[in-house]
Amino acid sequence: MDFPKNQFIRFTTGLLGVYFFFWVLLLALKGVFVWFNWRYLRVIGYSHIVYAFWEGLCFEAATLAYLLSPALLLFYTVAATKWRLLRRIVFIYLVALSLLLSLICLTDLQYFAEAGTHLTSQATAYLNLSIVPIISGAFILHPWLSSISLVACLTIMWLSMHVMHRMIDLSLPRDAPGFFKGCMLSLPVWLGLVVLAARGGVQGLPLNIGDCRISTNPYLNALCLDPAYSVLRSSFMPSKPEYQFYDNEFNIHIVRQLLLEDEQAAVWPEYPLLRSSVGIEQGNRKNVVIFILESWTARNVGVLGGSPKVTPFFDGIARQGAFFDHFYANGTRTQEGIFSTLCSFRDQPLVPVLHRPSSYLVHWRTLSQILAEVGYNTIFVHGRDLDFDQMSLFLKSIQFERIIDRRSFPPSAPRVGGSWPGYDDEEVMRRANEVFANEKSRPFLGVIYTMNTHTPFMTPTSHPLLFEPTNELNLFLNSLNYSDYTLKMFFELAKKEPYFKNTIFILVADHSRTEDTFNLADQHHIPFLIYAPGHVSSGVHHVISSQVDILPTVLALLRLKTLHSSWGQDILRIPEDRGFAVSIAGGEIQWHDRRYLLYDGLTAEHPLLCDLSVDPACEIDVWTQHLAIGESLKTKLRAYLSLSETLMYGDRVYPRESARVPQAQS
Repeated sequence: MDFPKNQFIRFTTGLLGVYFFFWVLLLALKGVFVWFNWRYLRVIGYSHIVYAFWEGLCFEAATLAYLLSPALLLFYTVAATKWRLLRRIVFIYLVALSLLLSLICLTDLQYFAEAGTHLTSQATAYLNLSIVPIISGAFILHPWLSSISLVACLTIMWLSMHVMHRMIDLSLPRDAPGFFKGCMLSLPVWLGLVVLAARGGVQGLPLNIGDCRISTNPYLNALCLDPAYSVLRSSFMPSKPEYQFYDNEFNIHIVRQLLLEDEQAAVWPEYPLLRSSVGIEQGNRKNVVIFILESWTARNVGVLGGSPKVTPFFDGIARQGAFFDHFYANGTRTQEGIFSTLCSFRDQPLVPVLHRPSSYLVHWRTLSQILAEVGYNTIFVHGRDLDFDQMSLFLKSIQFERIIDRRSFPPSAPRVGGSWPGYDDEEVMRRANEVFANEKSRPFLGVIYTMNTHTPFMTPTSHPLLFEPTNELNLFLNSLNYSDYTLKMFFELAKKEPYFKNTIFILVADHSRTEDTFNLADQHHIPFLIYAPGHVSSGVHHVISSQVDILPTVLALLRLKTLHSSWGQDILRIPEDRGFAVSIAGGEIQWHDRRYLLYDGLTAEHPLLCDLSVDPACEIDVWTQHLAIGESLKTKLRAYLSLSETLMYGDRVYPRESARVPQAQS
């Protein structure tokens, strides 16, 4: 047994060297995250940072268990066959893996700063031509960071080439007596370790992304979670209902209580939220214009506490319209904001709805479809590329008759280059007003999606800068001020046109940005304004609300009697205590109401609960002090999420056979 024993030790030592290298690599990359976010982490305290590192070891272990399993299989195959080609494949795989992990973790630094969550399925969803403007924008906004990150990735790959070569030679000698028998002695040990690491330990339930919630501080939770695990878990999860809590009838009952004042308002059991809006068959025929404002963040808007000189025009019309100061985005990306606004359906954790193949088999009931049915023209205007994220395909599928993007502007319009070539927002506003002014034969739904406030924060040279462009915050605020200027320009043009007096204007952000600092309370906070002088009364509304509430509110403003399956409420009419918002960032989901914020990782562990009345920054978990309230909110949140998945995957959002739909009730 001497030779098998020696080869067992040698083989195991080599494999341990491989695992140790990658574990050190992941921890070093996590150290870079700490350095990059040190100004936010240092105020928490060293003991909490060490604790987050310790708790995060299970995520590193699971990541390596998944990613090194193919290499482990190859190691044993080489031991059995001694094929040189397989030795080379092992080497290439391990070196490529070191480069991949470095790229994910260092790219995640910039992504987390903007979205407030680690990379999820986006990391693999954009492995196409869409990655070109993303990378270009990153280098424009963070040239030094992006360049250093690229050099670091190549350096790590070079280092791994040397280390992996030595480890492979150590564990897989080309000629050694008793080699295969010695290797096989280690197989049961490695299989056991891999299974244990993949499930995150010996606890009852396997590891989940939501297990990173060790604190009410989002930076600490992000430090705990490994970004490579986040990408791996979300990119390869099955496309099926992942979160199913309670039975279906119970979920329906809870959600109807949340959204319907009377459960009897639902008109078809098979489609639990199918109901009728109140009004007349054709409505009041008013036009609707929705501005989807890229990355407008509540804390940077003057009327919501930001500098009064950044958004002076918006602040002014906010005082003339119905302004909602507790309004939240349902997700963290543009696609999620547009989807929630137009479809009034809740987005999903980890993988956005429109990144799931099954979503294209669902019959959505969108605002554009509803208005098209009653004779409205439907127009979407954007100055850049709508093929990104397959937005053009989605818009066509929900009956936008006219889609205007960078290919639809007249030759006289000044075109700009950069990461997102096309047209600045002032040209978009001119084009939109021109198109709307020509819609004289029938009412229209117009959606304008702005872009200059998207990274890398493009402010034309002709526009005066409020702040010195010396840091990212100033770059963003300058672009935000320019975006505000383009709104002013649009309304000055629109007021000269006949359509203005017969139009309801909706201004809403697609999502917030989290760069510079954020907490759970303001992570998704965005501005929302309904502006229609003479039609909608001015005033500040404090009801908690979100993008899914836009569709039913617009239907009420139009006094349009129609069937819909909205996941929102008419927020101009409901009492404040009925308002709530549900927002998702990666694998974490938040419930906001007028007093509490529930922060749920959807695991067996209880959610975190914050009392906003005494803790507006959400720094203290009061679950144990308010156990009954916490359990009640957890039930509502999980029933709400469960039913959305059940209806989406069962195509039970809205019936396809319109002839079978019960008549709308008055």
